[in-house]
Amino acid sequence: MKIFISILLLFLLAIGAGGWYAAILASDQAEHERQAQETEIRILVQKFGLALKNVSLQSPRDALIESMHENYDGVVSPNLLAEWLDNPSVAFGRTVSSPWPERIDIERIERISDSEYRVYGEIIELTSVEQVDGGVAARRPIELTVHTDNRRRFVITGAFAASYDNNQEAMIRGMYVCLPPMQERIARECALGIRADDGSHYALDTSAIPRSFLITIKTGQEVSATGILTPSDDVVSERYNIRGTLRVQYITKI
Repeated sequence: MKIFISILLLFLLAIGAGGWYAAILASDQAEHERQAQETEIRILVQKFGLALKNVSLQSPRDALIESMHENYDGVVSPNLLAEWLDNPSVAFGRTVSSPWPERIDIERIERISDSEYRVYGEIIELTSVEQVDGGVAARRPIELTVHTDNRRRFVITGAFAASYDNNQEAMIRGMYVCLPPMQERIARECALGIRADDGSHYALDTSAIPRSFLITIKTGQEVSATGILTPSDDVVSERYNIRGTLRVQYITKI
């Protein structure tokens, strides 16, 4: 009888040990899969961040469609990409010539389920100064939602970024031109501004620089202007088709 009990106890211990070992293996496997998923997600977000500067949101529609597909296919879900193409104002990409979005720095990755994660980070923006000397021109918090698609690959299905501060330092390169009027009756006026390389227009507030900076600059010439960029002034935006007003700190011909 004692032998039977001993054998039974050994058998139960073996079962328990086997179950414990199986639980450890399952836990290790789940952790390995989670780490593999996070690695895939990091690569995905890094690829998206590097592509942002290649998509000029001010491009003509045909060029914008081609650029978004070229840079975002396989990275952004078809549904989200269609939403951005329908309404480029909510899309992610490059809005001005400088600063531009250079990359996304990931702060943390949060697991929602086996097939869904949330990524928190910052869009890092640079100008030519930071590109040479190092540093960052601007940071913009971003939150991305990623899901697995029907091929079990992760794609970005949602994106939200905090608004910039009203004032941001910027450098705009383009042609010194008369701003395009919103109404025909003011077409005879010539409010000077810059048509940027991406086709968008910016009004110039030159009150903070000496008038001598502007004497030698003529309409039709290529210029580079640095200053503080603010959203379109209500009165100006009703008169001219612009994306913002640059309070010029320095302007020169190029």
